[in-house]
Amino acid sequence: MKDIISIDQLFWGNENFVQEWRERTSETYIMKPWRESLKVRNKLKIIAIPTGFGKTYNIWRRICKEWFEKFGGRVHIMIAPHKETITRGEIEPLIFSAGISNTPRVFYNGDDLNWNLIFKILEMGGNVTIVVTDSRLDSLIGTPTKAELKNPKEQKRWNKIKDSVKKQESQFKKLIGNYNTLVTRDEASYGTVSESIFYELVRGNPNPAYKGKYFRNIEKLQKWGSNTYGFTATPTREQTMEVNDSPDNPFRIIGNYPTKIESLLTQKWISLLKTPFESCELKDDDIITTELRRASFMCKYREDKIQDVVLNTPVIDNEKITAIIALQIEGKNKKDTRRVTKTRIYNILKTNHNLIQKDHTVVFTDAFGWEELNHKCEVVSKGKGDGFLDKMNDNSSKARILIVVNKAAYGVNIPSLCFGVCFKVKRTGKKYGYITTYGEQLIGRMVRANYLGSNYETLKKVHTLYNIDKNLAYQYLLLKNTFEFFAVSDSTIRGAKDYWENTFDRVRENINTTDDAMSILFPAV
Repeated sequence: MKDIISIDQLFWGNENFVQEWRERTSETYIMKPWRESLKVRNKLKIIAIPTGFGKTYNIWRRICKEWFEKFGGRVHIMIAPHKETITRGEIEPLIFSAGISNTPRVFYNGDDLNWNLIFKILEMGGNVTIVVTDSRLDSLIGTPTKAELKNPKEQKRWNKIKDSVKKQESQFKKLIGNYNTLVTRDEASYGTVSESIFYELVRGNPNPAYKGKYFRNIEKLQKWGSNTYGFTATPTREQTMEVNDSPDNPFRIIGNYPTKIESLLTQKWISLLKTPFESCELKDDDIITTELRRASFMCKYREDKIQDVVLNTPVIDNEKITAIIALQIEGKNKKDTRRVTKTRIYNILKTNHNLIQKDHTVVFTDAFGWEELNHKCEVVSKGKGDGFLDKMNDNSSKARILIVVNKAAYGVNIPSLCFGVCFKVKRTGKKYGYITTYGEQLIGRMVRANYLGSNYETLKKVHTLYNIDKNLAYQYLLLKNTFEFFAVSDSTIRGAKDYWENTFDRVRENINTTDDAMSILFPAV
């Protein structure tokens, strides 16, 4: 893999440089390991690739195409933790643009699994894709363990659904047993600890209620004969065999992880990672109001500065900049004045109408849905599902700040995110090696490229500015394709003080800083 020398290499003599760059890296780190491991059927094979590397694109455009056209595949089952990542709107264009010679009929997460139709399509020579969330798959084939059945509530629930589950199990077994089936699991670090005895060692905190049901369902499909793969930017300690290094470990990492230089065109670059405040400082609202104001201000500041940069040039840029804020759950201890929760943010916004720019809105999202508020904390729209992503990604929308509760570590694809704050106090003890999966996943939402690597037409903006004045192109990328992230620390809690610093160290190992990127792209500036 040849290193990038300067911005000129993106353009001179080859206008397809970026596309070819992506194809080369995808071939090396996704496609080749996938092809070479197809004969391995007794493991959940993990392909670990950075956020922004084209995981979704490669699954639907390249892997599916080769599976159906070159390797005798007839069925593809796609599983994801969250329905927001497997919508018809995201998947359908990728499938049709792939140009698969025998385009599969897709049954989406909310569709009825009409087994008569599915088998009729297959008998007539067609192909089938089934897209499900973990929870939907669990409702179809999930079965309780003997220990769980000792619980009267679980036994009662199982008695109601067992006939339906047995029927669905029978159909899945028939499907996989008779037709060559590929299973792909998105966000493979989520909910895939194989056994409860490993949970604390893998996640860093105990969870006595963990049953491993999502993993068990994937394992079922594999045992029935599917060829099973998981994709993640942050493989777990069990998947890397730091935990459970026995031959019976159900996971196997295949391929290698790309270098930072190979991710340069597919990601944003780190401007700042910092823990500027302690949780004890959150007892009053000063820091919270400051960060809300800063989030809105930073969006407007970058947008305005971009306009200054492109002023008197042929470049037009009307794209917005956005921010994300992660909150804590409400909690049972109402006397804990340090918690930064949805209710607390609401109360602050209701009494401080000058925190958010008047032409900006805030989008709250949690497990129950989403709602959009103006600077006066008045609801202007609301809904369920992935509508909040549409708001944040629509350049004509006023939505600038996404506020999340237990939602942002997975399934949030907003390339314009350039500023983030996490008010969660995260902790893990040294005995578990500072497990930083949540922090890495949350920062991963900031990493998706907002400029370089998106497409050639947008890259031409940089080149136009570069030809006028190298410093214009330099300043433009600083504003457009870098991010800042702040988090809260707590020196009074063991493991909390160092959590984010360890997270930041891990992130810096795989993501270029602004200085790294600019020294490569603009060596003479």
